[in-house]
Amino acid sequence: MEDEEKKPRSKADGTWGKYPKSVSRIETPKHCAWYVRIYYEGMYLRKTFSDSVYNGREDAFREALQWRDEAEKRIGKPRTERSVRKKTVFDERLVGVKRRTLRDKKRGKFYERDVYEVTFCQTPGKVWRTKVSVTKHGEEEALRLAIEIRRQKEREFFGQAIS
Repeated sequence: MEDEEKKPRSKADGTWGKYPKSVSRIETPKHCAWYVRIYYEGMYLRKTFSDSVYNGREDAFREALQWRDEAEKRIGKPRTERSVRKKTVFDERLVGVKRRTLRDKKRGKFYERDVYEVTFCQTPGKVWRTKVSVTKHGEEEALRLAIEIRRQKEREFFGQAIS
């Protein structure tokens, strides 16, 4: 196998392999097609685009991409090549917000402080973090501020809050 053909399983920019997100290629002796799968908010949409039905591989691929984009828009999923996770009714976790106890060493002594850590991606492949102090703001206010920061960063990157 040549180096050009070797594709990494995942890349820092959030893409996976050689095909666009949610699109797979099926090639068997009897059937060649593009397979589109979309997961979002507990919804699962899928459709197959056969080469023989759509007059060739390229036309089937264009139809698959068009259907994927329209389906994502219809269900409200942000259009991006990166993974998007939205909290479902069964999941109580706050996406991108985590309560932590940090240990700092100052002048030879260890100190602990409670914070809410907010993670977000301003650019693909680069995770940024900021912290909101529980000691300074109190438990409820620190959580509220952390959630607001996370939602603001989602709006900046995705155009809408997703968590």
